[in-house]
Amino acid sequence: HRIASGVRFKILEAMAMKLPVVSTSIGCEGLEVTDGENILIADRPETFARKVVSLFEKESIRINLTEKASALVKEKYTWQNVGQRLNWIYENFLRGVNGKNNKSNDQEE
Repeated sequence: HRIASGVRFKILEAMAMKLPVVSTSIGCEGLEVTDGENILIADRPETFARKVVSLFEKESIRINLTEKASALVKEKYTWQNVGQRLNWIYENFLRGVNGKNNKSNDQEE
């Protein structure tokens, strides 16, 4: 069995450094990645090995993959972007909590 958990910092760090990434679907779970576009995903050992070898054999695939991966990290995973999304989640949560509190207060009166 393969076990993975938490945020995929290693994958994001490699992408930000313009290093090609081959991962299992579990390994990149939760990241907004697309197989063949900004990452290579393979769950079977033979397929995984074939995709790694393809990065050595086809420079154009490697360059395209790493450029798009780097752009994805800049667009979605900078600390500023993550902080903005987290702030949005907190604000919406608090609006929901305050909205429920207000409704229950209104109903009691």
